[in-house]
Formats: sequence, structure tokens, C-alpha cells
Amino acid sequence: GNEAVAIFNGTIGAFLGVIVTPLLVMKVTGGSANVPIASIFSKLFVTVVLPLALGQIAKYSSIISSSTLKRIPFSTFRSLILLMIIYTTFCSTFMKELQITGGFFLGLAAVLLMQQICNMFFVKAICKSQKMTRSDTVAAMFCAVHKSLTLGMPIAGIVFEGDPKLAIITIPLLVYHPMQILLGSLLVPTLRKWVANDGVLPTTSK
Repeated sequence: GNEAVAIFNGTIGAFLGVIVTPLLVMKVTGGSANVPIASIFSKLFVTVVLPLALGQIAKYSSIISSSTLKRIPFSTFRSLILLMIIYTTFCSTFMKELQITGGFFLGLAAVLLMQQICNMFFVKAICKSQKMTRSDTVAAMFCAVHKSLTLGMPIAGIVFEGDPKLAIITIPLLVYHPMQILLGSLLVPTLRKWVANDGVLPTTSK
């Protein structure tokens, strides 16, 4: 898909998510005025915004030379860090006594999978009605349903700090994130061919 659009969406979404997500969560869950909003945003700034901002500054400034940046295996580091976050989150969650059954867990996974698929094709239909290119459509399909465990877990941990139900609250995100990676990897070959055929008319036999 359109990589520039996806990167822009991911960057803007990360910054907006730090502000919008806590407010939306407190609105939906009925958070009251006794919630330490200032403390939440200060912790989110130190945990999420500051590292992200420093990374962007180091990437696009001359603090570190481009030749040095090219030698650093950022993709490998990112994958290892993400794997570590997923592993530690799963361990810390399921070490606690969760009052959920295997049927509930499988049902939740099925609902999240159907929701993700339906949302992706709903976005695809909207893009088609707006006559967007297939490249932009693919980017919109993935960006619209993207949920980041690396951003969601710190936000959930800070907003619901001290809540005994924190482990249960984070289960949907724990299921959704690996699921979107698996679903994306399965859809990539088909969508790559679909984008490659954009504007290509079928040949007619004489």
C-alpha cells in the first residue's frame, strides 16, 4: 500500500492516542473528577511521548550520521522489543487468577477476528466509494483497524493503575495485537497482487 500514508498515520495516531485514548476511556467507563488526570498525562508523556520524540529527533536530525543509522538494525531491535513486550505482558496477565473460562477466551478471539475483518472491508467499501487508489485503500484498511500493544499497554497500565481488573481489561488488546499481525501476513500476498493490478485492463481474445 501507500507507505507514506501509513507512516504518517502511525506517527500522528501515536501522538493523538496519548491524549484521546485516556479521555475516551474515562468517558466510556464513567471516570469521575477524582481521577488524577494531570498525573496520568505526565506519566504518559514520560513513558510514551518523550521516547517517541527523542527517536524522531535522532532520526531526522544530524545528531547521528545517516551512515551510522543505516548500520543499526532498527528493524531487528523493534521486533525483539515488541516480542519482549508481548511475552512479559502475557506472563504478567496470566500469572494472576483470572475469572474467565476457555470458552470465553475463544469467544472473545472469534468476536475480535470478525470485528477486524468486517472493519477492514467496511473501510475498503468507503475507499471505493471515494474512488481512492488501491494503494491508498490498502493503507487505509490496515491503519483504520491498527491497535498497538506497545502504546496500548502503557496507557492501560497508567489509566487503570491499581485496578484489580487490569489484567482482564487488557485481555482484548493482548488477543487483538497478535491477531492483526497474523491476519495481515495472510492478506498481504492477495492485497499485493490486487494493488499490482490497479489500472490493468484484462486482455480480450480476438
